[in-house]
Amino acid sequence: MYFLIGWFSADITYGVRQLNGQIDVLMNAQPIESFLEKADFPEEQKQKIRFIQEVRSFAVNELGMTNTDNYTTLFDQKGASILWVVTAAPEFSLSPYQWNFPFAGSFPYKGFFNKELVKKEAIKMKRLGYDVEIDDVSAWSTLGWFSDPILSNNLNRDYGSLANLIIHELTHATLYVKDSAEMNENLASFIGHVGAIEFLSSYDGGDTMLTNYLNQRSDVGLYKNYMKRSIEKLTNFYATTTLPIDERRKEKERLISTIREGLKEVNFSKSTSFQSIKNGSYPLSNAYFSGFNTYNKQQSNFEERLAKEFNNDLKAFLNYFKQKYPTL
Repeated sequence: MYFLIGWFSADITYGVRQLNGQIDVLMNAQPIESFLEKADFPEEQKQKIRFIQEVRSFAVNELGMTNTDNYTTLFDQKGASILWVVTAAPEFSLSPYQWNFPFAGSFPYKGFFNKELVKKEAIKMKRLGYDVEIDDVSAWSTLGWFSDPILSNNLNRDYGSLANLIIHELTHATLYVKDSAEMNENLASFIGHVGAIEFLSSYDGGDTMLTNYLNQRSDVGLYKNYMKRSIEKLTNFYATTTLPIDERRKEKERLISTIREGLKEVNFSKSTSFQSIKNGSYPLSNAYFSGFNTYNKQQSNFEERLAKEFNNDLKAFLNYFKQKYPTL
């Protein structure tokens, strides 16, 4: 979901910290066989490790992903978060703040293996006047530079979500568009979703998994469509308002509150869908909306291109982008 770009940083202290955090994960990741052979390792978790290997094989052999050693090891998080990112956006704009890293380019987020350090970065950005958000990271890609391990917390996902995640991250290791996190993340999200459907459709015993995944994604689709419409209204307000600063802030607050309240009227199939946003426990801000765009803004375009230009052939679609944007 994110690129681990710390070792490219011009800030030597930050780069060393990120590199040390990554090395710690890599050095403590164990071959998946060691977990599959453990008598006390939960059988359901073993099944998901085997499932990931099937997804890897499908992504490489059927979709044309780059064949790496990714997901042949597992890092046991022991239930804890291990990486956080901060995102930021101006007070009256959804254009994300960009952190620049030599060689890798610019990114609309900055990652930390230390939660206190990510909090400090968030405080710094707030003092500069930005809307800020901190998120846990469930997965990241080193763009094929290292062997990315399975993170144990992801074994708690259902099968469809897990297939989506693995194909998403393998897309990052296959191609990379410099200075365009929006392009990278939208493309990986699109291929992850369509690839998961194709995999589950062909997977022995995957019918129930596919049904569950599509049911889950139905609510996700409703949420994304609602947010896209809402973000358009917010963007238009920022682009056209001439209100004095204090009134502008009040109107911004009102619009965001309206977005949250309107979400309660969306006809989700599960009443608990996006509950943390609906009840206010998860904050909405320009940082959140700009992050939403980073992952979702171009989905309709990719869907149309897959159908019209590639006759819904996902392998041909991926190969086109792979040739156009080789990875680092």
